[in-house]
Amino acid sequence: MLPGELASLAFSRKADSMVAGTRSGSFRRWDLQGEVLSDRPQPQNDVAADPAPRQPGADHDFNTASQPSIESPDKSYVLEIDADRHARLHDAATGKTVGPALGGNHACCLAFSPDNARMATACYDGKIDLWEVWWPIEGLPERVR
Repeated sequence: MLPGELASLAFSRKADSMVAGTRSGSFRRWDLQGEVLSDRPQPQNDVAADPAPRQPGADHDFNTASQPSIESPDKSYVLEIDADRHARLHDAATGKTVGPALGGNHACCLAFSPDNARMATACYDGKIDLWEVWWPIEGLPERVR
């Protein structure tokens, strides 16, 4: 688990790895099987860490998405964090919610893989759920990690 509050989550452009970052500047990159590929703990020389969310791996090949709502790459679905901090999936054309809330409480970050095959939800406590998606979605996506 990363030290600090999660602030960003992204899939690589090839959709074969992910990166998560904290407000304190730590980040971890791992493959989709869960093996850590690189890790940067909280910088030791940051006396006053920047409280604004950072985009970890900005110098890497990552498609970053940690907004309160994001569109799927094909623009057919919207994944959002609602007022109760739950991640919910909606049909973009109708606005209808698809299935129950995804992941745990206190969602903070969301991401769709560029290939439209996966999405991820993350909570402030560091829990990250990876979901496989079959389009069109007819029910709840399957949690894979």
